[in-house]
Amino acid sequence: MNANILLVDLCSKYNLNPNVFYSWKEKFMEGGKLALTGALI
Repeated sequence: MNANILLVDLCSKYNLNPNVFYSWKEKFMEGGKLALTGALI
């Protein structure tokens, strides 16, 4: 993700509610942590 893009612009571009974005981001980050610990196969 390009850090120069504002969240509001990104959500507007893809017609996405910011709350949905944060929910997906949280799930993505947690899944990444689990993958790095070897918990997911």
